[in-house]
Amino acid sequence: MPGGALLSSPIAGDLFGGNVNGQALDILQGDPAGIRDLAVGFGSLRTIRAESSVVIPLVQTDFHLENGRLRGTVTNASDQRLDRPAVVLGQTVALLQDLEPGAVATVDIAVQGRQFTTSLADLIVGQAFFENSTANAETTQTFVRRNMVDQLTYDPNLGSTNLLPADGPVVIAWGSATVLPIEIASQEPRHVGDVLYYLPARVRISGPTTFHSDLIRSTAVEADAFFFSKEPQSMSFGRGSVTIAYRPIGFEGTISATALTINLGYGDEGQDQVPIPVEPLATVPPPCPDPPTEDCPNANFDGIPEVEVYDIEADQWRRLPHLQAGSAYGLAEPARYIDPTSGTALIRFVNDSSDGVGFGVNVSIAGEIR
Repeated sequence: MPGGALLSSPIAGDLFGGNVNGQALDILQGDPAGIRDLAVGFGSLRTIRAESSVVIPLVQTDFHLENGRLRGTVTNASDQRLDRPAVVLGQTVALLQDLEPGAVATVDIAVQGRQFTTSLADLIVGQAFFENSTANAETTQTFVRRNMVDQLTYDPNLGSTNLLPADGPVVIAWGSATVLPIEIASQEPRHVGDVLYYLPARVRISGPTTFHSDLIRSTAVEADAFFFSKEPQSMSFGRGSVTIAYRPIGFEGTISATALTINLGYGDEGQDQVPIPVEPLATVPPPCPDPPTEDCPNANFDGIPEVEVYDIEADQWRRLPHLQAGSAYGLAEPARYIDPTSGTALIRFVNDSSDGVGFGVNVSIAGEIR
């Protein structure tokens, strides 16, 4: 490969269930970069990851998020056609028509509060089906494009996140130009010509806005629990506590919080419910003895931890009543728990039992952006 591209195995594996560690690649870095003795079975596909600087089309964007809708324009300021462009914000996907050179597309879509059970590749490329046992150009293109999107939504530590690694909208488009030249010894390669253009963009946020879980970034800031494990929308741990900071995607200005909703459920559990109002307890009840007695209010262990929220005004942690899995709870006086500058809320999960807990977490933050 002329140009000195950095070659490696793909992050998420080859197509059709290939294993990235199943067969090591004999890579010769340099200019040109190459792979020696690459074996490809008949009727199969091999995926190689190559990183190099390339020339890309000039795309201009103007986006704003207001009153729960993403609006704006995408301008193709290049001399290349952009195939099947899409604007992605969290799990909200706006599919656009092909953009010819100089064309402008308008975006106006409600921000979706989808859960992470929907593959982002399904939303951008579409589902893939084998109608017969013979692969053709269309099915090959679909699987190649889906695999490229899956590469972008894969985290080596967490697996598939179904989210692009961006804090704002991203323009995804496809092209057919030969970006990286490829040479195969004694063979004439057939160029399918699939190029994915990944173009991060800025967005202005104003007015009443709800940041659903796909627009919330979570970070573990403190943990003293045994066997702590965290995935994008779930976690598990033994006895102890874990503190998570929940922060919306970046915005300019301040937020006047109007809602903080917590749902300890998996997938779509409780997403269509009206949040149950909840207020912090006046005092933290003592933990149950081990083994628990019948008069202990939390004697029936259900695998769900206790939840505490950090009260910014009082500068202290506040314990909530025990939350039930699959139900959404809306905190009273949410402005006490949401930082007006960053929109961050600190939530601590406490497990006083010797048994481990495992649960899904969906947090949404709403407020007026000024």
